[in-house]
Amino acid sequence: MQIGNCVTIPRLKLFLILLGIFPLTFLMGVAPIAALLASHVKRAILESQKDNITRRLWWDWAGSWVIVCGPAGRWIVGAILGFRLIQARRLHNMPTYPGEMIEEPSLTVIAVVFVLFAFALLAVVSRVILLVVLHAHTGCRASQ
Repeated sequence: MQIGNCVTIPRLKLFLILLGIFPLTFLMGVAPIAALLASHVKRAILESQKDNITRRLWWDWAGSWVIVCGPAGRWIVGAILGFRLIQARRLHNMPTYPGEMIEEPSLTVIAVVFVLFAFALLAVVSRVILLVVLHAHTGCRASQ
């Protein structure tokens, strides 16, 4: 029996282990810097709320509650605008140092973490669905 294109029953156990390990690895990798990244997002939102132009064009605009996924999107776009403001104010001719990308607010780092979080969530959902489908079709557990 073959599931998908390349995962056969003998390799299914390893594939399920991979789907289980990826989210744990992601959490272990992000855990040490999670508080720092959260403070960067908070700083970006505050920066965008303090800026007169951003406040007038985004935060005070009634359409920001409706456009881009409703109220949640309002904060996401506000954070993105804040990161852009922080980046525009940063001196670009300053020498860089190791770890600067993590220590200084960066939209790139936040975006990479978000994409990896989405992949981890997809891995968890895929694992659960695969276990349910496997159990329904074969009547046995994948851990056997």
